[in-house]
Amino acid sequence: MINWYNLTANSLWILALTLALATLSFARWQARMEGEKLKVILNRTGWQNTLNIAGTVFCAGLALTTDVWWEQLLWGILGVLFVLQVIMLRYHQGK
Repeated sequence: MINWYNLTANSLWILALTLALATLSFARWQARMEGEKLKVILNRTGWQNTLNIAGTVFCAGLALTTDVWWEQLLWGILGVLFVLQVIMLRYHQGK
């Protein structure tokens, strides 16, 4: 029988890695088209937000897959840090 909880938890971190890889691939393509370095493209707010969201989902998925409380805590803290980066980027973008 399928364990739907584990399937969902593992799908989250796999989805997050897929999003990160797609973001990096598209950013690399855009860097080539604009004649810029990849670093310059990835420093833009939109790309940073997407990678931070991918990081948040990745941490959530890994926190849900472990049964050890301290691993859940560490993944949770790292996930919150990714969320804070998104918030800080939006705050600085408004200035």
